Parts: sequence; structure tokens; C-alpha cells
Amino acid sequence: MQVTPTSEVDLKILELQLGRVPRGVLGIAARCVCGAPTVVATAPRLENGSPFPTMFYLTHPTAVKGCSVLESNQWMEYLNELLASDEDLKQRYEGAHRAYIEAREAVEVVEEIKDFSAGGMPERVKCLHALLGHSLAAGRGVNPIGDMVRDRLAEDGLWNEEECSCLAGQTPADFVQEEPAPAKGDASFPWLDEGPAHRVAAIDCGTNSIRLLIGEMKNGEFEQYLRTMDIVRLGEGVDRTGRLSDEAIARTLAKAGEYGQVARVAGVNRMRFVATSASRDAENREEFRAGIRRVLGIEPEVVEGLEEAALSFSGAVGSLEDAATPVMVVDIGGGSTEFVLGAGEEIEASVSKNMGSVRITEKFPELSGANPSTEAAAAWVDQILNEVAKEVPLERVNTLVGVAGTVTTITCHALGLKEWDPVAVHGATISLEQMLASCDYMINAPAEELAALAYMPQGRADVISGGAVIWRQILVRAAGANPKLRETRVSEHDILDGIALSLLS
Repeated sequence: MQVTPTSEVDLKILELQLGRVPRGVLGIAARCVCGAPTVVATAPRLENGSPFPTMFYLTHPTAVKGCSVLESNQWMEYLNELLASDEDLKQRYEGAHRAYIEAREAVEVVEEIKDFSAGGMPERVKCLHALLGHSLAAGRGVNPIGDMVRDRLAEDGLWNEEECSCLAGQTPADFVQEEPAPAKGDASFPWLDEGPAHRVAAIDCGTNSIRLLIGEMKNGEFEQYLRTMDIVRLGEGVDRTGRLSDEAIARTLAKAGEYGQVARVAGVNRMRFVATSASRDAENREEFRAGIRRVLGIEPEVVEGLEEAALSFSGAVGSLEDAATPVMVVDIGGGSTEFVLGAGEEIEASVSKNMGSVRITEKFPELSGANPSTEAAAAWVDQILNEVAKEVPLERVNTLVGVAGTVTTITCHALGLKEWDPVAVHGATISLEQMLASCDYMINAPAEELAALAYMPQGRADVISGGAVIWRQILVRAAGANPKLRETRVSEHDILDGIALSLLS
């Protein structure tokens, strides 16, 4: 028996399979041929202290459904009659009971359940799901009833462990294979099929991070199914070399492939992948684009100008109905920052500048240290803001809305949060003084202290200081242009939400 470690994508898939956050996960005890979890190994005692006897928990939706069908057809009655009449089967079933307890107690001995295994062992057949889970985890020959369930499921066409029925698709090992782009009808890419959009996936790939949003419209409102973010640093070093590094491309393609895997399991039938400045500027951008076509089957888009502004604006202010107009949305990314001024659905002015948290940190490496001098970096930002002011009338801004990771992370500090809380962050109103104070903290605190913050995403601590310099200078400039502007709003929603909504419009 081999329990393999869980990856981030495993945990995301488990949550989708179970419809809840998985508890007490030790690892994956059995996998689909595509690599998705089929059986999860669970701790004998959960985080809340409750004993949990079912160590090998079946999660694969098709296998779970198949077992339920067999149970509803009274097949367990036949198995119980067989168990009562076949002495050899009874002895082997008792051996499975002992093997189950032995495997569980190798992890922890829990007194409350020390004599119990799962599925009705050793005397009865009570749960086919538990017995199948044990058979898949331990391998054939350990649990005879579980082995019989495997065979019966295949015979009846309910589930075949040798075929993928969860559409979890490619594994990271497939990413480097040169294959033609898939076409409509390819089961690995259900979002290529024609028909109305039901559940959609939006992927936003920036210079520093890649993000996924899955959701659908319910009762006229967008309902979020899953939102996640990972640091991939696609644009690492691109200002210096003009190229995307092989390592950065590999990291990003691997994560994009994982997102595709999650989208398949979630039942997504429309997907859009939008890439920002790093893939737009690099001389080897076609290598990256071809990789996305291989792992997701769709063409990565680089949106610019009015379309980018409209997506950012609609995503950010859609749920901030009380914001005084005109509203300016500021989206600080890793490589660029977008400024969009508008009211309602109308965009009045917008501009994108090559100024982001990664870009400024690579240009001014001193920002990575504690208590850095920010004079040169601030002067560089101010020069870019002079250009912004020529295209966006800052004096007309009545509400300033900050979005994306730099601003939301700084907001966690401004709110005094102990951990990431998107509900508290979204829609928050922060005074100018408090936001500036939190910017100063992010600029001056040591990297180790920043990395230890529970709300600091892994991979952001070394660039948050640079991002805070940008946000600080924007706040000062906007307040100087309109002295009535004494606070800022924060939105957890941004261009990612706009991308998702565009698929449903």
C-alpha cells in the first residue's frame, strides 16, 4: 500500500468531489488513471478531535455513484448470504478487517475505534463504498468483498478503474509533449464544445501570479464556485533578458494544466485564458502560447486597451453599488498597473503602464530589504503617474478602488486581520491615513516578518514592498488632485471576474 502526498490541485479536486473542504487528509491512497484522487487516506482522529474509523475514503464521483447503484439493487443482500455460506470467504474477510485496523493503527491508535474497521467488517457487508476504498488502497487480494465490488462495477458498466470517467485529463508529464491543438469534441477539453455557457472558468495569467475563477449564473447573479491563486513568476527577469525563462514557462504551464484538471472535474463548459504584460512583451511569447494551447486547448488572449479596461472595471465595481462616481479602479499587477475611470458601464478614460510589483523590485532591488530608501523608486513611479494624469483626469475621481494582490494584502494589515478573510476585505473602506500607514509597514518590515504573516501569499513577500511603494504614490497623487478624497475602497473582484462575466453575457 502506498499513500502519496497531496498536492494543492489534489486538495482542490477533493473539495469538488466531496462538496466540502476535506478533513484529516493524510494523502491519496488510490488515483484515477488520469492522476485525480479516487481514495483519500484520512487520519483516525480529525482536527476537531473526533475519531474517524474510515481511513480509506472513496471520493471518485463515478465510483461512489456506482456503489450506490449496487446497494440500491440489493446486491449487498447477496454478498451477506455468500459470506454466511462460504467459510473461506469469511476467513479472508476477517483478515481484511485485521489488515484495515493494522494500517490505521500504524498512523495512530484511537481507543474509541480500536476494534472497528469499516464497511461492516468482519461479519457483515454494510457499505460497498468503504470496502471498495479499502480494496483500491490495499490492492487486490486483501479485501475479497472489495475486489468483488471492483469487478461488478466494471461488468455492469458503472465504473472501470482502467478508464478515466472523471475527465481529469492531462498530468504535468504531458505538458512538454508536442501535439497538435485539440479540436471541438475532444473530451479532455469540454469547454471547446458549442452550446450555451453554464459553468465557466476564467484564468488570468499575469507577470507574478496565475488565478482561476469558476462560477455560474444563478437567479441573475454570478455565484462563485471556486477562486484560487498561485505565484508562478512568469515574468521573472523578462525586463532584463527580453525573454520568458524556460523555468517560468514550465511553472506556469504546470499550474495551468492543474487548473484545467480542476475545471474538468467541476463540469466547466466554457473557459477563457487571458494573459497580461509578461506574455505580451517577451520575444519567445509564442513558445508560451503554444504550451497553453497544448494543456488547455484554447488560445491565450492578450487583452489591451478598452477591452482590458472594461473587464477590469466591470469585475471590480459590479458589487460596489454605493460607490460615488466617477470611480477609478487601480489594478497593480506584477508587470503593469491599469487605471480605469468610469461610471456605471461607461469607461471615461483608461491607461496601462509598465509598472508593477515585480518590475519595480527588479529595477530597484534595495526595496527587498528592511527599511529601504524609496526615494529613487518613488521618483520613478511619480514620473509614470505624470503620464497617467495626462490621460486620466485624476481630479474627477470621487471613489478610488484598489484591486489585486498588492492592495488586498496591504488591506489585511490595515484591517488588523490575523488571516486572509476575503469577506472582510471585499468592499472595505479604509481611510487614507490608515492605508498609507500600512503601505509604510509593508515597505519597511523585514522580508522574514512579512513572509510569516498568515495572509501573505507564498511568493509575494519579496515583492510586496515594491507594490506598496506604487500604491502609496498613487494614493498621494490622487488625494492631491482631489482633496475631498480621504478614503479608498477595496475590491476582491477584478479583471478575473470581468473575464468570467464576459463568458456568460
